Amino acid sequence: MALTGWSDSNFLSRAAVVGTEPFFVIGWCNLANAATFRNLYGQGAVDTGANYRTVLFYNNNLGVVESYDGTNDGLAVGAAHPANTWHILGAAFTSGSSRSVWVNADARVDNTTAVTVGAGTETRIGKGVNDGIPFTTAGGIAEVSVWDSTGMSLANLDSLVVKIRAGGNPININAEAAQPWTAKLTTYVLDSANTLTDLSGNGNNFTMQGTLTNFASHPTIDAVTSSAINLMGQIIL
Repeated sequence: MALTGWSDSNFLSRAAVVGTEPFFVIGWCNLANAATFRNLYGQGAVDTGANYRTVLFYNNNLGVVESYDGTNDGLAVGAAHPANTWHILGAAFTSGSSRSVWVNADARVDNTTAVTVGAGTETRIGKGVNDGIPFTTAGGIAEVSVWDSTGMSLANLDSLVVKIRAGGNPININAEAAQPWTAKLTTYVLDSANTLTDLSGNGNNFTMQGTLTNFASHPTIDAVTSSAINLMGQIIL
């Protein structure tokens, strides 16, 4: 049922970087308009103000992807999110000089500022690693997936976004034959059971910090098909 209650002390974390360039991260969000920053996903060096990647909503409700190395700031600013309804926020970190953001059904926005992000130590969902700013307390986060985008063009990622936005289950999409995203799912958490164990089978599990509770609803996502097979060759029922 998604998770809510995000705050400075209530978030998800993993003591390692989840996602190595090139990679793509996407999650479902449900939140009201607000004049604050709201972090969905972040990775990097904790509380240093440098060497981080983040995906968030700005204080004008615009979706943003950002890479910062302490000197150079690569920032792609997308469209505003719809209020109080489920929608997607996605971001691609294609290389040190390219990143992109998607908000719901709006067109992708790209940025090509050269940024070399140093080694990180943590990944968070619902809170930034660089500024500690959380997602909104009353908002919901669900269905967060991370993909290895090696070999994927931006057009391929546009197509992947369309599939996920239509309610495609990442496990089913990952098992599609002969597609650019086939077997590229590296992390998947927060399904309808709010699972924190990585459903991709890659062991990128998250831990709840503090106390998060069930949101009132969950985005409508396809059920996992009996033929969907994870990367370890096991059938996911």
